[in-house]
Amino acid sequence: PFQNALQKHIGISFANFVKNAFSFYKEKWKENYIEPDAWLTEGNNKFKSDYKYPYLINDSSIIVLKRTYRDIPSLYKIDLKGNQEKIAVRNIGHDDYFSTNGAEVIYTSLRTNNRWGNEEFTDLNILNIQSKENKVIKTNLKLFSPDISKQSGNIIAVELNPNQQSNLVLLDNEGKVVRKID
Repeated sequence: PFQNALQKHIGISFANFVKNAFSFYKEKWKENYIEPDAWLTEGNNKFKSDYKYPYLINDSSIIVLKRTYRDIPSLYKIDLKGNQEKIAVRNIGHDDYFSTNGAEVIYTSLRTNNRWGNEEFTDLNILNIQSKENKVIKTNLKLFSPDISKQSGNIIAVELNPNQQSNLVLLDNEGKVVRKID
């Protein structure tokens, strides 16, 4: 019905409409094309890698979450020459997002209740980039998208309540709730 209506009101076939649209946008994109900078990592024709949430840290390196179909998602440190160093394997979680303050990386991981299998919570994982030591803060909350302060080590995250309402939650570096903002 859509293709017939297009033919009726515009007067050209759907195939010609699509061909003309692609030609039009191809010309538009040529005008705004910018030559890409050099790639930081080498490509791989056998399998694809997905680098998520790049953060530039103090020593001109980048921290990323690297995901492939062959490997478990892991946090990597990539220098300007493209050398990759695996920092840690990322624990299982609902949310891929992580954040860093330059010295530590924070992300959430999934934890189920030992007794009640349907009850889930999130743990906060604070990973020291240099020592690769992982500190786990157990919470009885459902948290997403955490961020960590450079100075105080305080943590802010989004909490999702059972009634589908969300709050911003400020926690200290031990996981105690300091303040909730509705």
